[in-house]
Amino acid sequence: QTLAKHHVFKRLSHIAPGIFIFLAMSFAIYPDHHWTVSLVMAIQLIAQVYIIIAIIWFLVAFVDAMFGYFQTLPYFKNHSLKSYAQIIKIILFFIAFVLVVSLLLNKSPIAFLTGLGALSAVLMLVFKDTILGFVTNIQVAALDLIRVGDWITIPSAGVDGDVMDVSINTVKIRNFDKTISTLPTYTLINNSVQNWRGMQETGGRRIKRSISIDISTIKFC
Repeated sequence: QTLAKHHVFKRLSHIAPGIFIFLAMSFAIYPDHHWTVSLVMAIQLIAQVYIIIAIIWFLVAFVDAMFGYFQTLPYFKNHSLKSYAQIIKIILFFIAFVLVVSLLLNKSPIAFLTGLGALSAVLMLVFKDTILGFVTNIQVAALDLIRVGDWITIPSAGVDGDVMDVSINTVKIRNFDKTISTLPTYTLINNSVQNWRGMQETGGRRIKRSISIDISTIKFC
């Protein structure tokens, strides 16, 4: 049911037409017509690109289905697994990008990755928030600092409410006035965060009320 919900089998079915076209075009070459060779090679190249994209979309759907199933288990119910799924999907998209560009340029993927090594500083700058968010998610999960549903307070950000979602780049908090605050995930580590989970687990509840007292009415007994 989870696989069908995320259209895993539907995306898997898209791989077969690409493979069929790639194999069938090899029989369309006529030695007497040299132009057919170039045409067949172009169509097969398009078919290869299509196959790569179809496989990646299938794997992305499978990852969504797998993490969606784990999220329903009691152990993971209060833990956000979205960030880990996003990391895997980013890796899959990067692999697809490398393979497609290597095919179009007729270069080895290893040679293409070697060229990207020179741009490592730029890539680190572009994906800075993603890297920080991923490291934060690992720390939060390993130390069990924040769970989905926890009541947290971040005074520096003006946040006081329940954690709705923790992804690789952002964390959503529903404040008690029903507004939604969206903060970078690394805010959970870089700022002072007060978690009220311990108070809620004891069965108690802090109630904040303002009481106005006229000082002139206070006298010694």
